[in-house]
Amino acid sequence: MFPDYRETVPYQSLLACALTPAFSVTFGWLDSLLAKHGDCTQIVFHIHWQNAIYQKASSPLEAAQAVGEFARDLACFRAAGGRVIWTVHNLEPHENTYPDAEASLKHVIIAEACAVHVHSAATAEALAELGLPSGKIMLYPHPDMLAAYPNDITRSQARAYFALGDAAKVFTFFGMLRNYKGVDILRGAFRKLWLEKPGKVALIVAGQAENTKHRYLYADGVYRIPRYIEDSTVQYVFTAADFSVLPYRRISTSGVLMLGLAFGRPMILPKLPSLLEIVADRREALTFEPGDSEDLYKTLNFAFELGDAEYRALCGNALATGRRFTFSQLAGCLVRTLEAGHAAADPPRGAAHPAGQAA
Repeated sequence: MFPDYRETVPYQSLLACALTPAFSVTFGWLDSLLAKHGDCTQIVFHIHWQNAIYQKASSPLEAAQAVGEFARDLACFRAAGGRVIWTVHNLEPHENTYPDAEASLKHVIIAEACAVHVHSAATAEALAELGLPSGKIMLYPHPDMLAAYPNDITRSQARAYFALGDAAKVFTFFGMLRNYKGVDILRGAFRKLWLEKPGKVALIVAGQAENTKHRYLYADGVYRIPRYIEDSTVQYVFTAADFSVLPYRRISTSGVLMLGLAFGRPMILPKLPSLLEIVADRREALTFEPGDSEDLYKTLNFAFELGDAEYRALCGNALATGRRFTFSQLAGCLVRTLEAGHAAADPPRGAAHPAGQAA
């Protein structure tokens, strides 16, 4: 697998464990594979966050050169019998500094990969527009990552961590504060709610800020953890909350969505296709118009007013959906795809994907 992001994202570690019966999983770069193995017929190079290939570049020229070197190495690897799989976590990098290099890189990978794993049909459709053949598409939603985190505290213990009482309605935002995530939209919506219901609502904002603008989130009712959230603290953030909020402006894949669901927390999120393939309004989630702070405020207020029975139903549905997709099933899909030499067919449509289906 490449790159190695195991220290900050549990996705690769959980997938590697699930693949272990079929593969010996290591992390590294193509040149080391080519140096060690003249025959690569038993080797699969699994690309994850593709922009790591050129992210150290300091100019568009350096980024283009990095992509060119990668393309040559990949061609040599393929000529030696190696196979390539690409898991598309983000259709575009969060900060697309070198769009020309990114576009070239996608075309290189699409040409050489035997299969492209996507988490949503929306991503598959976008890649089809770039020339990805439907026969290379393998669709399996983002699996449950709860196994990577402790989950052994009560709601009261979690709320005590933030000095929150049991009566407040608590919303949480989890993850690095990046521009595309719409934290400013959430801040405006929550501020309006707080002014109407002081002391009755709270917002936990847990994660590092990538720029100065996002550091100033302290306000009435806002509980801020301005750092990378260590594994032992993740359960406090979600277990203390009544709802997990994703105010994203755009998204291809959301591990936070699946993590919140696996903790049994209903989601408040924008009506974006990649998200609505997993959840439905009033089933596991409450939805709002993307980028619309006023509509988000209305949704937060609706969540505040929600009755106990309706809320418990949302929680139950969230938990069931969050635990539905597993790394074991994903590993099985990847193995079957490699055994067949290609992915099977066009991805299914709609909100509910059959668990374990390789599309």
